[in-house]
Amino acid sequence: MEPTIESLTRRVEKLERSTRLMKITGGITLAVVLYAAQLPILSASSPPHAAVNTTHLNLVTGSGQVLASLGGNPNGGASLTFYDNSGKREALVGESLDAQSEGLQVFDGNSIRSGTGIVRGGFGGGLGDGGFSEGFGEAIVDSVGKPRYSDGLDTASGLSGAILFDANGSVRGGIDVDLANNFTGLFTQNGSGVNMSVVGNSLDNSASFLLALQVRPARNRR
Repeated sequence: MEPTIESLTRRVEKLERSTRLMKITGGITLAVVLYAAQLPILSASSPPHAAVNTTHLNLVTGSGQVLASLGGNPNGGASLTFYDNSGKREALVGESLDAQSEGLQVFDGNSIRSGTGIVRGGFGGGLGDGGFSEGFGEAIVDSVGKPRYSDGLDTASGLSGAILFDANGSVRGGIDVDLANNFTGLFTQNGSGVNMSVVGNSLDNSASFLLALQVRPARNRR
């Protein structure tokens, strides 16, 4: 069983690296759609209009308060940011500043969610780092920026899964389908990256797993 445990350990490490994917900013296609929704509706008989070229576009209230801002990013691509009536960010869709990902981000610290103005959740796709190739995923973080939940799909390897974290941001459990290691199931960890249990089966149904990788000593009975 040792090779199986090693492969499961590698799978968990790969899932942990995949959480970097969840730091996304996102969805230029959605940004264009949302921008287009603000434009006047033209009938089929409307005369053609010349293109309008600009580097930045703001949607404002009658008093000049910016509610949404569409602009280009330094490394290419564009993003659309939404603000509340106090100018606090609520959401962002488009491409990230480093041009490595696209999707949707939501922020706290505004009229909808209390907080300090950090990203609290997101969904999107992009190029990976730390060994994770590329894929799509989502993530939720707590009020101090610690990851608490993430899921995703590595489009190169076919690995898909979901991970749960504790208050320290450490992986404590998850579920996945791992094509490379012929496994689907659940795992738990002790908060230090050590597997505590694995429950699942091979994708070809040739084996099942119910492993307690570390057993706590039984207490003495009086």
